[in-house]
Amino acid sequence: MAKVLEKLQLKLNLPSSRINDNQHAFTTKRSTVSALTNISQNWFNVTDNTHSAKNGVHALFIDFRKAFDLVDHGILLRKLAKMNVTKAFWQWTRSFLEDRRQQVKLAGTLSSVKPCPAGVPQGSVMSPALFNIHINDIENSIPNGLSINICKYADDCTQDEVVSQGSSSHMQEALEAVQEWSNRNKMTINSKKTKDMWICFNTAIPAPEPLISPVLEYAAPIWGGLPQYLIDEIESIQNRCIKILGTSRCNFETREQRRAHLTVKEYQRILSDPTNPCNKLIPQPFTHEHDLRATNNLPYVVSYTKRHRQSFIPRAISLLKQS
Repeated sequence: MAKVLEKLQLKLNLPSSRINDNQHAFTTKRSTVSALTNISQNWFNVTDNTHSAKNGVHALFIDFRKAFDLVDHGILLRKLAKMNVTKAFWQWTRSFLEDRRQQVKLAGTLSSVKPCPAGVPQGSVMSPALFNIHINDIENSIPNGLSINICKYADDCTQDEVVSQGSSSHMQEALEAVQEWSNRNKMTINSKKTKDMWICFNTAIPAPEPLISPVLEYAAPIWGGLPQYLIDEIESIQNRCIKILGTSRCNFETREQRRAHLTVKEYQRILSDPTNPCNKLIPQPFTHEHDLRATNNLPYVVSYTKRHRQSFIPRAISLLKQS
């Protein structure tokens, strides 16, 4: 009886037109086949069926960890309210989601009862529709100028971009936008199941972008002063990835070069912004009144320990002096 009521509520209050067309799960006359057709046919068209130079496709397959279990009730209800549903249906949905309890039984023993502050109930008719509402605006986070196509099947999200010869991919920027959406919506991207793929039938296949970079470079200016054994370990990770991609190491900077570049860039960003609170941590430039030929007016930092010498500001100044 409960499922009959849920189906009736959905039919009366949530017509399929409210969900974006790129969602193929839990929608009328859609399936995994329609999702795959939508994705693959476009790839064939742009890579193998053009009169001009064949294009390449950069595809990203995003997987969310425990997606249905992490749906925040407050965020979902706010999104539902923006769809202009009736007050009665909104209140009914709130009652459906909130004040739920769960208990686990293992080997005949029951756990204590705990509240469920997030997630949509499994096995319910309502839950798939509510999840579609929750994930419906993910594409709005991606800047329009990037020309990224998105196809969704429940919590599986495929992004692809047509990349012409000589052009570079913007997929990393799109991924970062989705990551920001995930943070705002209290979702978690499953990095182990998120995959990156290049599709190209040209003789000369363009070198792929290092998508592993955000993992290996996050906050690198801060922790980049590494001992040699850790430098070698990180380089080995990149080398394994390059081998898997089947491209040459010459197409990539070493991770140490990238860390140096990011450190100098961050230092210069701070230096150019007097309002940055980190600006006051940078020593004053060194000048000598008797040496008129000196052009290097970088600050001089005294470090009494190797650990301090490898910290961000001393290391950035040292790198600038070497350049």
